[in-house]
Amino acid sequence: MPWLLVLLNRLFFNFMCICAQEVFVLWWTRLRIEGTNIDRQFDKMIKSGITAKDIKRQNKKCIEFCLPASQLKRGIDFFASECYNVLTIDNALVCTFVQFLKKRFIFALCFALMVASLFVLQGYIWKIDISGDIDEKVVQRVLDESGFVVGTSKSKISLDEAENLVCNKLPQAKYAIVSIKGSTLFVKVFKKQQPQDVVDFNDAKNLYACCDGTISRIVVVSGTPRVQVGDQVKKGQLLIEGVRVNNDQTTQPVRAVGQVFADVNCVGSAKFNQYKTVYTKTGKNKKVFSLSLFGFKINANVNLFKNQIKEENIKIFFPLPIKITTTTIYQTEEQKQKDVFDEKIYKDLALKNAVQQGALFFDSVVYELVPCDDGIMVYAKIKTEKQIDTY
Repeated sequence: MPWLLVLLNRLFFNFMCICAQEVFVLWWTRLRIEGTNIDRQFDKMIKSGITAKDIKRQNKKCIEFCLPASQLKRGIDFFASECYNVLTIDNALVCTFVQFLKKRFIFALCFALMVASLFVLQGYIWKIDISGDIDEKVVQRVLDESGFVVGTSKSKISLDEAENLVCNKLPQAKYAIVSIKGSTLFVKVFKKQQPQDVVDFNDAKNLYACCDGTISRIVVVSGTPRVQVGDQVKKGQLLIEGVRVNNDQTTQPVRAVGQVFADVNCVGSAKFNQYKTVYTKTGKNKKVFSLSLFGFKINANVNLFKNQIKEENIKIFFPLPIKITTTTIYQTEEQKQKDVFDEKIYKDLALKNAVQQGALFFDSVVYELVPCDDGIMVYAKIKTEKQIDTY
């Protein structure tokens, strides 16, 4: 399971942090000093700039501590010059490491289990990554039906077979790419390209205006234009007729092909409401606790009041995969407050709505503010050139 990998990962991180702290001691040398007035002499050594660590007092006349390799000779000479007995403890590195394992037995055991588990778990799929043109849920359902699920052994997965299965069960799939990286199964599925409709140019078809405007440009590939530059047209008016006129004045039905542009007026609007709705706390609240264990949520969604807001406080019991969420649910009541009219914001919104009607560019814009019962209507009028032909 993915949560198991996360748990082992966290245990490994904790163990390595503790090891890093202990290694600082492992590479130092432990000394045992015997003699009288040892405390006074030890204080003098510290004041002289020598660093000592892991200090242990054995009795009134004996003390043990660790010195770094760079200060070892200086520390020994400091006590030897005052006729103290100085003893270097043999195998300090090994002894300290053994003591470390004894003190940190649980972490050492977890580390050993983690290493063993990783060797086993690396042979399985713990995550499936789906991408491509086809809906992820559809591909996931096909993978589940074919046995490619989380927890499947990588040795049982044939990439070629998986690709063929996905393509065979999804008629809309053109091809699939299946690969494995680490413990993740990557599946990319691409749709077949739909063939374009065959256009019969001998099939008579006309071009009509999709909106009102003044004709500015006409480009005719086939057919006969029924309007000229400068004409004012209405929505639905015939622009290019699907008829070809021959030299002998005979006609032939064709598909009208071309482009007709016109100067049109685009109007966008935005409404300002004089009053806005806000929700305020009533003072009534209740705390609800929810548990998340291994990614599964218990008592997660709670609705106590008709109108409510929630504040969450999450506590994680590291390194265990347990999360407790304390949710404070406040009851709220609906209130109406008078809003402040920001003219610039609503003008920009009205202009945006006007541009979305197909205005590629425009020279000028005219704004109009119209009061209404519960607020203000803001209109933005722009004049632009737009392609208006449609079948």
